[in-house]
Amino acid sequence: MKVEGPVFITMRDGTRIACRIYRPDAPGKFPALFAASPYQYETDDLPHSTLFLWREVGPVEWYIRDQGYVYVHMDVRGSGQSGGTYNMLDKEEQQDLYECIEWVARQDWCSGKVGGLGQSYYAWSQWFMGVLNPPSLKCIAPYDGSVDLYRGAAYHGGIYCDFMAW
Repeated sequence: MKVEGPVFITMRDGTRIACRIYRPDAPGKFPALFAASPYQYETDDLPHSTLFLWREVGPVEWYIRDQGYVYVHMDVRGSGQSGGTYNMLDKEEQQDLYECIEWVARQDWCSGKVGGLGQSYYAWSQWFMGVLNPPSLKCIAPYDGSVDLYRGAAYHGGIYCDFMAW
């Protein structure tokens, strides 16, 4: 498996978004699995434990080695090594997702097909990327994102939380 990163993708306003890219050793074009969160791709290096056998995005090594995918892990704006200011799931982050997906699809190692995956924030970001419907986004696989994002986050316990800016 080849690991590249940080790889920076320049956004429309000049902000550089950091990604780590995991690719099969074999040459060729592969579909890409795309995950985005503020959890920082450096956590990919943490060892698994008996309590948490999988990352929020599943068994990355299996996707690459056994299934023939590229995996791209993006640090959203203002997190990890990405520039800018973090504003949870705002419209700017949503546009970043679109631009990064299309950047991934244009790379010489990508077949042009990109899919989202993951749970928690990774699931939320998939809902947001799906709304804009990037041409290269062929599927999303969000799971365990939230039962009710409105009650659980926007109006937690009935109290307005202003950290979500749309």
